[in-house]
Amino acid sequence: MKKKLFNKIFEEKSVAVCMVVLLALSLIMPIYVGLFNYASGDDLLYGAILRNGLRHGEPIGVLAKRVLDDVVSEYNSFQGTWASQILWRLEPSIFGEKAYVITIFLSLGILITGIGYLINVVVVRFLGYSKWIGVLTASLMLLFNIQFMPFFRGGLYWYTGMVQYTFAYGVSMFSIGWSILYILTAKKRYLIGDMLTLAYLGGAGFPAIVQGGMIIFFITVWSFLAGDGKEKKRSLMLIIPLTLLAIGFGLSALAPGNSVRGGEDYGLSVGRIIDVFVYSFRDGIRYSFDYIKSIRPLFLLPLLLFAFSFSAQGAKRIKIRDAIVSILLGFSVVCMVHSPEIFAGSTVAAGFSGGVYDIYFYVFVMWFAFLGLIIGNVVRSWGQSTKKMNNQTKINNMAQHFRKYVVIFTVAFVVVFWRFLIGNSLDYLCYNYISSGALSDFEQQMQERLLILEDDTIKDAVVPEMNDQQGPLMHMPLTSDSSQYTNYATGLFYEKESVVAVSREEWNQSH
Repeated sequence: MKKKLFNKIFEEKSVAVCMVVLLALSLIMPIYVGLFNYASGDDLLYGAILRNGLRHGEPIGVLAKRVLDDVVSEYNSFQGTWASQILWRLEPSIFGEKAYVITIFLSLGILITGIGYLINVVVVRFLGYSKWIGVLTASLMLLFNIQFMPFFRGGLYWYTGMVQYTFAYGVSMFSIGWSILYILTAKKRYLIGDMLTLAYLGGAGFPAIVQGGMIIFFITVWSFLAGDGKEKKRSLMLIIPLTLLAIGFGLSALAPGNSVRGGEDYGLSVGRIIDVFVYSFRDGIRYSFDYIKSIRPLFLLPLLLFAFSFSAQGAKRIKIRDAIVSILLGFSVVCMVHSPEIFAGSTVAAGFSGGVYDIYFYVFVMWFAFLGLIIGNVVRSWGQSTKKMNNQTKINNMAQHFRKYVVIFTVAFVVVFWRFLIGNSLDYLCYNYISSGALSDFEQQMQERLLILEDDTIKDAVVPEMNDQQGPLMHMPLTSDSSQYTNYATGLFYEKESVVAVSREEWNQSH
């Protein structure tokens, strides 16, 4: 009885449930910190039109035209990501300062639902693994994506950066899932969903365009070459959403503002295209090794999924040829998501948002997870095909024992070395931010600042300076220069003639 109970601990359901609980617990502190989040910098610049229009009671039609005019102006003068630009002007604090706390729920929500949906489609419905292996895979991916993304501020807490990268990545997960389901079921709702999401992605962040476009293109070609007659016809229908993606991307890429932001060297040439391919693969390989080296527990992701894939019964067997092709194509996506940054080069005004590096990491984590699943599947298939291992019971027993040992090793490794594993995690950053009292100080100072900024009788606002290092939160500092970008954006949002910040000492003396 005790032995059966002990073995039950290592079953798919038990481990998957434990991972869900661990994931849920890991989100407590990040969500708590997110409840004290405020708009900053770009948020204020983009939100000013709607915020002030709503305050003055302007009709919806007038507001819509003002937003459209502002998007067109930026399209012509700075950048072409038209879909993101529309969403940026809907930043939450236009409805009130505390409404901005919804940002953490939007970012976590799109990651959880997007990754969860795609894993259910691919791992459970397409490959035939149990729902618990699907839950385990999604939970592990989410745990690593959320806890170890390179730029927490832009990935989770800063609305502008989150929309451009994390939100676009989550939407691409649905697009990929709907593409697969349309091939499998021929249901038009999946094709319509694909058309809508890919049309949106065409105007979103470029790395998400590359990731979603490449994967759906591979799905289309694979289904046409390897599918039956009906699947071949359905695969051709995916050309429609891919065309919408290309049109949306074309609108973004051809925006006059791109040449303004990209500088004099911005443009297309044969040499530049070759450089993009070469240096994208260079960076993809380099970043991959850096992730494995710097994120110490990351190797556990493919190891655990290998063990559970190897021990899984009833899943579709993957041929070695298909496995190799899938792994290579997947890694090409890992590399090519770097291509927009390589193409833009170092001439881009305002540099690159940290959210770019988050999506690089998201794509690698997905590939790394599927690497473990695919290799585990192939090893089991190989074992079943060899003469010495053709006994199904023998293979199952060996695989279950291996799974148990991997789970025990994982738990022991984390328990013994946990101090060395969490140093660059989001939870560790949030814990230090909360326990040090810095979060409490930030909230107190923001409330002090908002009393001044929201006072309509003050036209030339003077506020005390604040530290821009606020844990995982994005806080673009105000300075003594009223023409500085953040000062200008803040003044625009709160309808001030000028906004400046002075030292705390100077503030205390005058107040």
